[in-house]
Amino acid sequence: MRNLGTVIAFTYRNRLRSRPFIVTLVILAILITVGINLPYLISKMSSNTAVKIGMIETGNLPKIMQSYYREQPSFGIQIVLYHDLGSVRADEKKLNALVQQGTLQGYLELQSISSQSFPNVIYKSNQSLVHGSEFASTLQGSLQAVKTGLIVKKLGLTSAQLQDLNTPVNVTPIKISALSNGSSGSATQTQSQLVMMTVLEYVFLFLLFFAITMSGTLIASEITSEKSSRVMEILITSVSPLEQMFGKIIGMGLIGLTQVFIVIVIGVLNLSLPENHQFLLSQFHISLQELPLNLILYLLFFYLTGYFLYATLFATVGSMVSRVEDLGQVQMPITFLLMIGFYVGIFGLQAPSSTLQTVMSFIPFFSPFIMFLRIGLTNPPVWQIAISIALLLATIIFIGWLSAQIYRTGVLMYGKRPSIKELRRAMRSMKAR
Repeated sequence: MRNLGTVIAFTYRNRLRSRPFIVTLVILAILITVGINLPYLISKMSSNTAVKIGMIETGNLPKIMQSYYREQPSFGIQIVLYHDLGSVRADEKKLNALVQQGTLQGYLELQSISSQSFPNVIYKSNQSLVHGSEFASTLQGSLQAVKTGLIVKKLGLTSAQLQDLNTPVNVTPIKISALSNGSSGSATQTQSQLVMMTVLEYVFLFLLFFAITMSGTLIASEITSEKSSRVMEILITSVSPLEQMFGKIIGMGLIGLTQVFIVIVIGVLNLSLPENHQFLLSQFHISLQELPLNLILYLLFFYLTGYFLYATLFATVGSMVSRVEDLGQVQMPITFLLMIGFYVGIFGLQAPSSTLQTVMSFIPFFSPFIMFLRIGLTNPPVWQIAISIALLLATIIFIGWLSAQIYRTGVLMYGKRPSIKELRRAMRSMKAR
């Protein structure tokens, strides 16, 4: 293994200076920066312009609504009143024309059920109003506030009584760790920590999936390219197959860690800006200082073990084919395993304690995704974590040994893709030498 360090250094330097690595990093930096700052920029551009909504001045309710929105500029809605023309059709024709001209974004139409109740409200516009969108929620919430104010005035309630009625019941969820024994000490997690866990799990699943897929594909394609160009025959004379395989895997792993580190630094720098800290983090009561150290260590462990497990498989299939065109077919089963772990983890964010998540967290090919998810969002017993890690490490050792044997044999086999029987026969002949 005297040449292992040389192979690692060569692989790392070669990829670090390559144009695809630099271009990919620049694109990721732009996407992260735009993605983090876009909500703040949109809010700044849209916060100064109130949405103009028209109403026909019939009765007292339109004037009450106009006064309410004037006193509550945070809603970003301005009610513009128009005189009644005497018929519904004429009023609607006038308001439709104003909407088409761009003078109004839409208008409200009141349909009274009875004189004693708040009328049904119809919002008409030339733009679709998606139920649950920010503007729809704002409009509905503000109309509910107007209705509440009218009822309070009718019943003669005081402002203190109204405040008591509107004060919500505060429920603070706290996750009890398996090590806390039900106490409320440091082993418990607050709501902000739980939100951070969910966000971190989501980001980790994407990072692990794409980092392994991209790095593994590069490893396999590089090995296959060296075989197809017969460069492998020259390399074998100076560097052993095992040194080549593990050198490429470790070198590409360091490239992946470098890329992830740079991406994290860019993300943290963008989140540390005062505007983003106030707009994004403060809204969800998230504090990066509350991020548990043990979760960061688990993240690093499962990233490294997950990468090494799949990278050895990608290196193995890369050594089994002689043409790059055949590579996609042989690495498809590995990609399927990655996709299963990734999608089960994504859907598991909604139900991390399900039986499916528990069972799959013990399967080594999926445990880097699923066990980390369970550790962050649920309370798996220590013995389950230990068994999952032990099975994962044992599988990595076995797959690493098996992949080394196949790689040592496969890199010198040309022509059609060797079958399992041919690989076994070639491995036995190499051992007999």
